[in-house]
Amino acid sequence: MYLRKKIKRMALVATFEELPRCIVGMEACLSAHFVSRTLRELGFEPRIIPAVYVQPFNKGQKNDYNDAEAIAEAASATQSQDGF
Repeated sequence: MYLRKKIKRMALVATFEELPRCIVGMEACLSAHFVSRTLRELGFEPRIIPAVYVQPFNKGQKNDYNDAEAIAEAASATQSQDGF
């Protein structure tokens, strides 16, 4: 399942409480560890992926939508690999 919705930080917990527990992929950034801890407390499995691993999956122009697609593909590709 892919969620195609922008989520603001203040609505993070409320939005994810309504979703079924799953893997959540996110690109490494300053707030990724904060979001990861929050999601782990809610029962999700967050995966922080370094940008260098996301870049090969990026298609077309660099924008939020294309970045999100690339992160989702990278997160699902890491299911068969050990660690990031």
